[in-house]
Amino acid sequence: MTTGVTMVLAKVKYIICILVGLLAVLICLSRLPLFSLPEDAPCSATSESRNNTPYKFCYPGAVTTARLSFPRRTVTRQLVDGSLPLDPSDNRSTRIFHKDFPEHNCSQYKTRFGLDLPQVWLASFPRSGNTWTRYLLEAASGVFTGSVYSDQILFYTGYLGEWDPPNSRRTLVQKTHSLTQHNLNKFDSLFMRFLVGTTYVPTVLLLRNPAKSILSFYKFMKNRHHPSRIPASEYENKEFSSFVKMTVKWWTDQALNRLLETEAPLYVMHYERLLEDPIKELAALLAFLGVPRHEERLACLSLQLEGTFKSEESEPRDPYTFEEKVMMAAEARTVNSTLQLLGYSPLPSYPDWPIIAGPAKRK
Repeated sequence: MTTGVTMVLAKVKYIICILVGLLAVLICLSRLPLFSLPEDAPCSATSESRNNTPYKFCYPGAVTTARLSFPRRTVTRQLVDGSLPLDPSDNRSTRIFHKDFPEHNCSQYKTRFGLDLPQVWLASFPRSGNTWTRYLLEAASGVFTGSVYSDQILFYTGYLGEWDPPNSRRTLVQKTHSLTQHNLNKFDSLFMRFLVGTTYVPTVLLLRNPAKSILSFYKFMKNRHHPSRIPASEYENKEFSSFVKMTVKWWTDQALNRLLETEAPLYVMHYERLLEDPIKELAALLAFLGVPRHEERLACLSLQLEGTFKSEESEPRDPYTFEEKVMMAAEARTVNSTLQLLGYSPLPSYPDWPIIAGPAKRK
């Protein structure tokens, strides 16, 4: 008799637990308002409308989605007298501006190491404008940026934070292309493998048209010193085809990893919009990072935007086959739908040629 009563009570408790769980889920969903996309929403929008309402993504075959509204968090940062704290034990610096103008004494501004700064990833697929974004941030903030790569060329060009450990807390952001397991290999250190698994570090996610970034990355891997000097025959083989299939997944994984797995503040920046209006986009990024806006620095930067490593790439011939274009479009739709679902601005309207131009021939 006692055993029967015990079994009944256990079943009742089990049912109650399920009901409580369902009730909790319903309460959570009720607090996340869904917004349906107006049918007459335009394919393009002003910056104001991007920040307030969803809009259609002008990408061939793209679909629009509903949006969830989530609160946007920014990086928490301690300031000293309204400025970023600097490392008093390291006086190394660089002059990032080499020209003066009648209204602006730009050469007076230096870039130095910070002190007790929160770690923030600057994550992107390769050849997406990461180093140029670092130049913009160093020029605007006066604090070095870092990297996980310890690139000797960048260090000796003036990016002194390049050799600092990513967790040194002396650099404003830390460049990485490796926040997914997709591109780890046996040579990566245990420290890097640990960093890949972190979800608590704030991130700036920099996105660029995959057709453009993949092509630029391929040219860079073929000839790092002169990436524009790649003969057309380099695209007409199975090596390029395999490269596209591998890297387009990397492009998607990098975006989805940050969008879906990070628990820390996240800022999504689009390279194409940064090109269109660098100062406006940079100002928004500085606000996310909690960096005080320095009007004189921004004025000098507006007159010297190029930096050392901003690539000037000529418009290449279309090297992609029809199947590769369809594959890139599908990956872009996946990322775009996720952006919209989470309440972020959708991908820009990328140029048509990577998707709708005639298929390339492949040996």
